[in-house]
Amino acid sequence: MKKRARILFEKSLDSLLLSIEHFNRPWDRGRPEVVLILLDRSYELLLKAIILHKGGKIREPFAKETIGHEKCVRKCLTEEQVKCLNEEQGLTIQIINSFRDAAQHDLVELSEQELYMYSQAGLTLYRDLIKSEFQENLKNYLPERVLPISVEPPKDLHSMIDAGFAEVRELLKPRSRRQIEAKAKLKSLAIVEASLEGIRSLTCRETSDHSILESFPTVQVFPILPTEMFWRHVVQA
Repeated sequence: MKKRARILFEKSLDSLLLSIEHFNRPWDRGRPEVVLILLDRSYELLLKAIILHKGGKIREPFAKETIGHEKCVRKCLTEEQVKCLNEEQGLTIQIINSFRDAAQHDLVELSEQELYMYSQAGLTLYRDLIKSEFQENLKNYLPERVLPISVEPPKDLHSMIDAGFAEVRELLKPRSRRQIEAKAKLKSLAIVEASLEGIRSLTCRETSDHSILESFPTVQVFPILPTEMFWRHVVQA
């Protein structure tokens, strides 16, 4: 592996390990946001390491900074020389990145079930990528352990989404005055929906629009989430 690619890979591993450490911590202050931000950073650095390893470039001519997250994903999806992702893998990385953007710049509310699912999907894909591209085994960097002890074991995907909709219904009950929390929760669902539709990110206006709250939970708001297309993409991650 080229020296710069090796350094980026090692920094990527640092972020991944810190993301896992924060996920497994027994207190919650800032935990979801830190997990998402570090997991997302691990992917940007990993994709840059892969691009360099394959002989590609991560800096445009005369540019002061290297390319951003979105362009890394696009290169690894479409450029023959550095291609290393299929559509489902790209979708997983895009969803994590969109969650990170929301956590960094706005509000997003993920249930423990959702945080676990996307974190585990991200870890599994990371393992697969370093195995296929660098012939590295993630087991050499992580201890082999079973799932963390939890008072609430992971649910199946259908139950998780149903629970998310049920939580929003509870927040939107008359006189509850919890629309801010409902919008933050709906945003996590909207991010997945938009990613499946091929939209990179959602504007604040789109995710805060009262029309979403008024028409929830009709299928017109989230037409893809209840479909097999959603389950297929997430399961394959």
